Amino acid sequence: MRIDAIDAATLGTRPSLSHVTAREEVQGLLAALRLPLDARSRHRVAMRAEWFANAGTPLDVGDILVD
Repeated sequence: MRIDAIDAATLGTRPSLSHVTAREEVQGLLAALRLPLDARSRHRVAMRAEWFANAGTPLDVGDILVD
């Protein structure tokens, strides 16, 4: 996940140390939440949802044994 750059064009003013600190806090929060923000995360969420949807379904013998 990319967030906006810290520069005068984005902020409308010269960036301060507070801007840099706030950006780091937001990046840390996003990392901790592990939201599906990139392709890998979205894939992980989709696979997890599929697993939960099928968790109560019994396995077919063909899923376990190979001919």
